[in-house]
Amino acid sequence: MDKYTKELISRCCGEVVGLKFYLIPMIKEMSLSDEQIQDFFRLTGARKVELWIKISEFISEKKILDRKEGAMEFIKNTLKFSKNPVEEK
Repeated sequence: MDKYTKELISRCCGEVVGLKFYLIPMIKEMSLSDEQIQDFFRLTGARKVELWIKISEFISEKKILDRKEGAMEFIKNTLKFSKNPVEEK
């Protein structure tokens, strides 16, 4: 992960517990490229608590029981609108 991407994650997630313990590990587990990570934050347009609220609303709306699965689905769904979508395995 390049320096710019790390700074972007830090700036967008800050110390929001949900983002630190759910979103950041999901990004790493999904092996997203720097471009995908940057696109994700650009496309959501949200920062810190707003982003956590968007993820939580998405999980509730889709009735996803597992938070980890929900966060991963949110990332994939967001990146559908990117020029670097997540490839399905």
